[in-house]
Amino acid sequence: MSGSFEAALERVRGWADDRVAVAVIGADGIVASVGDPGWLAEWASVSKLVTAYAALHPAEHGVGRHELRHGCPLGEPAGVAD
Repeated sequence: MSGSFEAALERVRGWADDRVAVAVIGADGIVASVGDPGWLAEWASVSKLVTAYAALHPAEHGVGRHELRHGCPLGEPAGVAD
């Protein structure tokens, strides 16, 4: 397991709230986890942050706008030009 994963999971273990569950997911499934994986919580607005990160991460690594919208049936937003 990556040291950065372990460091992040250790920080979560130190939280005072027992209603926390975090997992690192790889191609083959769960790589590491903390907390009760059966505990369900509503994502609420957290999903917006995850979506934003999922879009920004490839952009930071040189993936262009064309690749990010590849396959999107909506086309260009109004007022946006290549």
